[in-house]
Amino acid sequence: DFANAGKAYTDLEKNFPESRHVPAARLNAGYAFYELKDFKAAATQFELASKEPEQAPAASYWRGMSQKQTGDLAGAAAVLKGAFEAHPQNPIAEQVLFQWADCELRLSQFDAAEAHFADVAKRWPQGQWADDALYFAGESALQRANRALNTETRNAAIQAAESYTKQFAATQPNSGLKMYNDLLRGRVMLARGTDADATASIGLFTGIVSSAQRPQTQLQARYHLARAQQKLKQHAAVIETLAPVIEQVRKDGALSEFIDALVMFASSALAEKKSPESVAAAADYIRLVPKGEQLDQAFVTKALAESGLKQFDAAKQSLAQLKSVLPNSPLIVRTTLQLAESAYSQKQFDASLEWYAVVVAAGPQSPHFVPALSGQAWSQFEKK
Repeated sequence: DFANAGKAYTDLEKNFPESRHVPAARLNAGYAFYELKDFKAAATQFELASKEPEQAPAASYWRGMSQKQTGDLAGAAAVLKGAFEAHPQNPIAEQVLFQWADCELRLSQFDAAEAHFADVAKRWPQGQWADDALYFAGESALQRANRALNTETRNAAIQAAESYTKQFAATQPNSGLKMYNDLLRGRVMLARGTDADATASIGLFTGIVSSAQRPQTQLQARYHLARAQQKLKQHAAVIETLAPVIEQVRKDGALSEFIDALVMFASSALAEKKSPESVAAAADYIRLVPKGEQLDQAFVTKALAESGLKQFDAAKQSLAQLKSVLPNSPLIVRTTLQLAESAYSQKQFDASLEWYAVVVAAGPQSPHFVPALSGQAWSQFEKK
């Protein structure tokens, strides 16, 4: 077994430090500790084993992989970088370069990850990692697009991501990653931002929902399908599409990769005048991720849904919570105007007057000042 093997190999060095078998024992001890998931001990043995030139490529690779398993991605990337640059022609070089790129992807170093994944596919087009490399090059490019600071950079990254998905489709027709490449193609279409691209992506996502065997893949496709449907204002379809996703999110809690689906669902439920469902989903998001990226939208949606239920005190409280946690949110004044309009439409003129007054107090520099001033006058008129 691996425990006894690891002990035997380390004992060999202790008992026979001058033996010519010590380098191989270190390497084999590293393998044993790796299998035992004692990755720190494995990394130590692989580092020692790498001092022997003939086994340095494999030992350095597995040292990097051991550090990666401990969560030391920066350290692993540095080791794998050194291993690749020292042995670029070694048979193990393909997977060394791939794993180096994967560390960079996990570190959100998307430019470097994209370049190195693309290099794997270029150097070894028929290699073991070629399909994975093309797929993750596309993923890295899309992540780069999502974080671009200007339109030109974003469009270039989207174009690069699309290029990788097309290259994948042309060169890897039998890959087990074909469905995931289709999912990535749909996400790239959505990133372009046009209604035509959103419409085209729906066919890809729907096909994956129907054919995927893994529940997680189905959920991923449903999540992105709902994004496309919401882009096209197909809110009833969004609610139906997301139902299994929301069920899973509520089971998984804050760690769910689909946590933002709660806000998407809440927004579409609000649009469909399903206010109780909207309030519940938005409240779940606020509870589960109180510092989430969609927190302001969750508070806004919850407040508007509560207003639709004539729960004006609750709406006021939701807006106050938003002001408390995100006082500089650009959504505050706009939402206050929407709440005023909602109250006015329900002939709740005391509430509408209160909210219109808040918007007016924000000053004439606000784009919402004039409609708020008008709404305030009409509320006063109707109240008489």
